[in-house]
Amino acid sequence: MTGVFYLLVRLGVPSPLHLAWVDGVHIYVGSAGAVVILGKMSRIGFRYQVRGVTGVVAWQRWISWSLLTFYAANFLTGTLLLLPIRGRVYENLVESHLLLSIWAVPPTTWHVWHYRQRALPYLTRWTAARRPWRYWAGISLLAVPAVWLLFAPRGVSQLPQVLAGSAWEPAGLSGDYLDRLTFAADGSWVAAGDAVYISHDGVIWQEVDLPASSPGSSASQTTSAGEPPGHHHVAAPPGFAQALAVSGNTIYVGTATGLYETTTAGGDLVDLHAPAHQVRGIAVDPGSPSVIWAASDAGPLMSADGGKSWTISARGIGQPAGSQAVAFFDGQLFASDASGVYEWQHQSADWVLTSNQRSVVSLDAEPGALYAVSSLGTVDVLGAGSWTALADPGAGAHIHGGVQHEPLAGVTGFDGRLYVAGSTFGVPASADGGRTWTQLGGGLGETSAPGQLVEHEGQLWAATTDGLYLFQLVRSQPASTAWWAGLVAAAVVCGFVAIGIMAYDPPRRRRGRARSEAEAAVPQEHHGAA
Repeated sequence: MTGVFYLLVRLGVPSPLHLAWVDGVHIYVGSAGAVVILGKMSRIGFRYQVRGVTGVVAWQRWISWSLLTFYAANFLTGTLLLLPIRGRVYENLVESHLLLSIWAVPPTTWHVWHYRQRALPYLTRWTAARRPWRYWAGISLLAVPAVWLLFAPRGVSQLPQVLAGSAWEPAGLSGDYLDRLTFAADGSWVAAGDAVYISHDGVIWQEVDLPASSPGSSASQTTSAGEPPGHHHVAAPPGFAQALAVSGNTIYVGTATGLYETTTAGGDLVDLHAPAHQVRGIAVDPGSPSVIWAASDAGPLMSADGGKSWTISARGIGQPAGSQAVAFFDGQLFASDASGVYEWQHQSADWVLTSNQRSVVSLDAEPGALYAVSSLGTVDVLGAGSWTALADPGAGAHIHGGVQHEPLAGVTGFDGRLYVAGSTFGVPASADGGRTWTQLGGGLGETSAPGQLVEHEGQLWAATTDGLYLFQLVRSQPASTAWWAGLVAAAVVCGFVAIGIMAYDPPRRRRGRARSEAEAAVPQEHHGAA
């Protein structure tokens, strides 16, 4: 029954219960069920005929044996999932565990229904006993570990570890094409796609149109419910906002026609006259906000005066026209093209190849790590001075707004978890640094696959071709060794005490029962007629 909650979440339906609670109950009930089945096996075994049971037919025994196979495989996969197994093996075990649970439902249902008349006396005789309080006291004691699970829930499986349990919900700008999203230092929301959208509360949005071929671009007010009467949207040039960055209250936007800026207060986009087109990435030096770098079809561009003048700095880049991403990490600057990832050498003013990962379309700096996301579906991470390939998130190519886009679009992190944008199969998420991936709940759909994910105040936001979507991250702590030790100790102690209470038979009562059995064993004399 507890497995139903995991199935709902994997299908994109929010769970009515905290998945960390479900994890604890699932493990506790599964362990108790294993003990019951072992007890039954010790009595019945694999014998065809069972003592005290008449009318057994072959197909009934086959059902029972199939249940034993299902449960044994289910317990085995569940136990293996508790071990430190990662990667594709872990994902296959999860799938097998869930499938076995579902396949076992029909024969289990039939088995319970078929033997209902034989099982009912075992459930009702305790109420008719002289001391039913022993039975109910034992049952209550067996449930005591549930209190531990209630007040100290821990995520054991992958879903609660990646803070799942919710579903994606529309959160504004419905129907608007979005591909980028970020939050400014003053709390403003900035989204970009077919236009630039600015909000100070997430409800009322100011729309700043991308520069058109003719003058007259304007800014206007709109809400997430739609355009107000009289609103006129100036046609954007071919393409859309491909890059977005915010420094202070300044917004930088890269498009197919160049690089522009505006402010969080709104207003028309101002052309920064960058000597290139196809601006696909923007990075502002966190230590010197006047230093701006951009990835373009001319190679990496650099401005040291806030965009007033530009220099093409492409020496060392293998394919400058294929420059895709640029990012600052740990005080260093990195850029990518179709052939690899490069690091900027300030003294020699050239680029040095640091990774051969091809077709990197996004460089995302997170605390302690730089993630390189490739259009080929791979994710590498730079940490401790070296690049490491992560497990394949399992994403497929998708159509984003009618345009063929990369399978993956970027990585965002939160509290040690990783979330990847761009997949058609949901949002790949990992709680172990990218060694094992699972999918967050649905609700986005193929045509609204996120172009970018951003974590903000414990919420995951997605910029999609159908507006903004929100996913509430459900807090959950991983299960520690001390937590496991406490749970097992509580279960063992409560289990032994409960069994002792229910099975306790006072000496006086035992002597009376023994005397009755002895008297019943003595043959009765029959006297005939004289």
